[in-house]
Amino acid sequence: TFNRLGQLATGTGALTADYPAAMAFNDEGTMHYAAYNFGTETITVTFSDGAQFDVAANSFAVFNP
Repeated sequence: TFNRLGQLATGTGALTADYPAAMAFNDEGTMHYAAYNFGTETITVTFSDGAQFDVAANSFAVFNP
């Protein structure tokens, strides 16, 4: 599934997130953001490029701006 989202864009330090279970992918210039919330309440995940989205409790979410 991750291969369909593109090349991993996080993990090099160039793009970061404020939540450890979040990552971003670059598919030929189109960004796709993903996160899994292990907690019991909805969280907002923010990336250093300004992308931001909510992830429900105990859920996986993908954001395509």
